[in-house]
Amino acid sequence: MKNKGIYVEWVDSASLDAWATIKELEKILSTKSHPIKTLGWLIKETEDSILVAENWDEKTEATEESTYSCVIRIPKKMISKRKWVKL
Repeated sequence: MKNKGIYVEWVDSASLDAWATIKELEKILSTKSHPIKTLGWLIKETEDSILVAENWDEKTEATEESTYSCVIRIPKKMISKRKWVKL
C-alpha cells in the first residue's frame, strides 16, 4: 500500500445543529454551494467515496498499521476535480 498525494475540489453540504423553524431552515437552501479545496494523502478509495488525511505518521511505509489524523470522507458525487500531486 502506498499513499499518494491528492488535490480535490468538492462541494460541501450545509447543516444546522440547533432547534429551528422551517423558515429559519429554509435559509440553508437559499445559500450558495460551498466549494472546498482539499490537499492531503489518499488513504482509501471505494466505488462511492475517498478517504483523505491531512496528516500521516510516516514512521514506516504506508501499511494497515499506519496512523492518520484529520481524515475526511468525501463522496465521489461531490467531487468536481481531482489530481495527483507530489507531497
